Amino acid sequence: KENGGACSALNVGLKQVAGEFIAFLDSDDYWELDKLALQMQFLSDNPQSDGVFGNHKRFYEKPQSEITDGELVDSKRVLPARFKGSLLIRKDSFFKVGLFDETIKMGEFLDWYRRAMDMKLQFGMIDETVMHRRIHDANSSLKNKGEIGDYVRLLKASMDRRRKAGNL
Repeated sequence: KENGGACSALNVGLKQVAGEFIAFLDSDDYWELDKLALQMQFLSDNPQSDGVFGNHKRFYEKPQSEITDGELVDSKRVLPARFKGSLLIRKDSFFKVGLFDETIKMGEFLDWYRRAMDMKLQFGMIDETVMHRRIHDANSSLKNKGEIGDYVRLLKASMDRRRKAGNL
């Protein structure tokens, strides 16, 4: 398809999903080998949960000699990961919320997750590390700093939804 941005590409793939579950993996990150097994077990044990997240570790893509002390400490930390690469979600639950907003250049998952939370979807969190997130100069959050206004727009849209539902 013609290049329409990350959300457009994600939506094309999502429309092709044939299974019962959805998981995401960006090309610059990687999963632990047991990620899906651990998360499938959680969803099996917790049928009321729509999806499940796990923890992650960061790693820096640069020569070892250029890694700062702060980055070295950071790369050893295990952190909760409430972003799309650590999520396993039931397909039906994902589509209750809908596809990614193709007008967003930065924060597409934040927008989707806020909509899911506004709809009261239930998410679990397992203690295990399920993925590793690569930090490099080409990360979209660094490349698209000019699109930071998207975050303000996403926050306002979430507040408007909550206000309309009487939750604010």
